[in-house]
This record gives sequence, C-alpha cells and structure tokens, in this order.
Amino acid sequence: MMTNNSNKKQFILGGLFHLVMSVTIAIISYKIAQFFIHDKIKSIPWGVISILLLPTGYGVTFLTKLSEVKKNTVELLNRSETRHLDIIIKYKKRGAYLTLCFQLIIVAANIFFSVGSLPENLQPYHKDLLCLLIALTVTSLYLILPFILGVNEVNDFESKVKERKSRKKKKEELLKKLKSDK
Repeated sequence: MMTNNSNKKQFILGGLFHLVMSVTIAIISYKIAQFFIHDKIKSIPWGVISILLLPTGYGVTFLTKLSEVKKNTVELLNRSETRHLDIIIKYKKRGAYLTLCFQLIIVAANIFFSVGSLPENLQPYHKDLLCLLIALTVTSLYLILPFILGVNEVNDFESKVKERKSRKKKKEELLKKLKSDK
C-alpha cells in the first residue's frame, strides 16, 4: 500500500506535469495567435466562450464521479483501502477544484474582453491581451484531458473492485461445492 507521502508526491508530480504542459501550450498558442490575429479583431466571438463551457462540464462530471466512487465501493473495500481511497479522492478533488477555478477565470476574462471595452491605458496592448486570451482558451481546452483521464480512472477502479468481489464470491462458491462433494 502507498503511504500518504508517496500519494502526495504522485499527485504533485502529476499536477506539475499538467502545469508544465499548460504553460507550454499557452506559450505556443500565444505565439501562433500573434502571427494569425490581425489588429482589426476587437473581441472574441461568443462561440468561443460557449466552447469554454465544455471543460467546465467535464470538471463537474469528474467531481461527481469522485463523490460517487466511495459510495459505490465502500462495502467492497477493507478499512485500510478505504483510508487510502479517501486520501486519493482528497488530492484529486483539490486538483479538480483548482482547475475549475482556472477555467472559470478564463471564461470570465473572455466575457469581460468580449463585452466591455478596454480602458484607454490598455488600448496599446489590445492585440497582446487578445492573443493571451486565445492562448488561455487553448490551454483551457487542453485541461479537458486530466478530467477525461480522471473519469476513466474512477471507472476502472470501480470495475476492478467489483471484479475482485465477483472472483472472491466465485472462489467461495467453488470451495463450498468442493467441501460438499467430499
């Protein structure tokens, strides 16, 4: 069984990986946007903002699955496994909440940029801000991946636990049958 420290290290490394990937994607997207975005574009289309709701939906789905996993498997786990599962769920929820907050900040920034006009002192940076929002939007779409992987991980865990219970039940039935045959 993994200790609390190894769980913490594992989640920190996973979080750092996604952070590095997000920053890399944001930088590349920013550079590409600077190349393709013309100075005449003044706002981000509302369709893009609608697309930004997709990662938020995946995040909520992931949090729902995390909340259900303990309820669906608690009777199938021993006390040690339940404690271990609680630690894993705690770290995964924390990461999901942070990612969702980041997603909502990106959505809010896009809405603000699309609805309102920039203050006079920020007008010279209009294209840079637009490119930054495009980079953050692309990063936001990348952040769907951890949610999808998380939902798959929860589903795999639940199926493994249920399969283990099924094998144990079949084994007990076979042993009972062997004893009755003697």
